[in-house]
Amino acid sequence: MIQLYQPRIQGLPKAFTDPFHEIYTHVTRAIEGHAAHNNGSPSAGWIQEMVQDFALEYKSWETKRDYEFYFKACICPKLDARFLHLTVCAFLHISYDLPVVMAKKWPGIHYPSVSYAQATNVFYALDPIFPDVLLKHGRSRKVIGRYGILAKRIPNFFVNPPNQVLSHWTKNLRATAWTHAQLLAESSSGDLDATKIRMMQAMVTALGELTLWPWSPARLNPPHGAFRYPGIVPLLGVTQEQVTTGVAITAALLSLSSLLYSWWTSRQQVTISEVSNSVFVERFAVRILFYMNIAIRDKERFEREIRPRFFEIKRLLDEQNTKPGKNPE
Repeated sequence: MIQLYQPRIQGLPKAFTDPFHEIYTHVTRAIEGHAAHNNGSPSAGWIQEMVQDFALEYKSWETKRDYEFYFKACICPKLDARFLHLTVCAFLHISYDLPVVMAKKWPGIHYPSVSYAQATNVFYALDPIFPDVLLKHGRSRKVIGRYGILAKRIPNFFVNPPNQVLSHWTKNLRATAWTHAQLLAESSSGDLDATKIRMMQAMVTALGELTLWPWSPARLNPPHGAFRYPGIVPLLGVTQEQVTTGVAITAALLSLSSLLYSWWTSRQQVTISEVSNSVFVERFAVRILFYMNIAIRDKERFEREIRPRFFEIKRLLDEQNTKPGKNPE
């Protein structure tokens, strides 16, 4: 069982990687368990080496300059939810780290003891791990914050939409990353280095387009600020000497109405947040699929269409990070 180091990203809060680290740890343990169950087979040894290499790449987030502008794009007020911190880290690890690392030990080429067919079967056999981990641990305090204690007590039947959307796109991005890893493994060393640069620029472009430009649906507010929080009428202070029975009943109805309105507005804000997070996950994943395919398969089109967007985003990120402000803790 390997020890997982949690990187701290310069310019981001220390806890930024907490949600992903929690999920990643449980995923890693599940994969290690799968490998142990098949101990002795060549594919089990390959999986164990992949787990170690993935952990090293994850650790390098803290020091490698390759990731600099991706994490600069994360310094954004729109990414204020822990669920979004999980998303941007998970998609980076799946869509960039996974193909880059696997290409170095691609079965049948750089790892001849395991055939392509064996590795393919093992890779897709791990698919159920990711939705299972999200279902069991995606609502913990470490992943979603202070509401985790309450969320864990909600039956699994009521899994929130963002987790379902994240599970769906995790599966799709993993399948695409497998294909990308094969293409990288079959590239020459010179082409590989250039392709890795384009891949990271594609990731920065996909994220920057969402963090620097509008993406969230309109946020609705209560019609009047006075109704934002419950205004409870103190019924215990009402006596027959002071008010009539009709006034007391009216006060009770007002209290109930205020409580119901408060609950409704709170539920509305939760729903809007869930929709907003789901929209982010889907738009981000679609951009990753589109831009990464171009980065790996069509160099000319990337230079013509994607790289100019990257340089514009890079310029905006440089401007954003040169503005005076407090360094997040």
